[in-house]
Amino acid sequence: MGNAVIVAPLLFISGIFGSIANASVPGRIAAVFPIRHLAQQMVALFDPTVHGSGISGAHVAVLLAWGIGALLVAAQRFRWDPP
Repeated sequence: MGNAVIVAPLLFISGIFGSIANASVPGRIAAVFPIRHLAQQMVALFDPTVHGSGISGAHVAVLLAWGIGALLVAAQRFRWDPP
């Protein structure tokens, strides 16, 4: 339940279920989170009108930054032994 409360609004403002303008307030908020970048990267990858690979360095950089940040937090907080 808690995960859905956080993820569902992010999915809506990230443009997963409809188009959200980049200049709008939800679009600017969504630009901070990786879901928007993943969605835009997937659209670019499967767009038949785009020539080349369609891979955007900016989207990949944001996804890598979030992945590295999550890895660092997990490495710091994870413990095999219960507290």
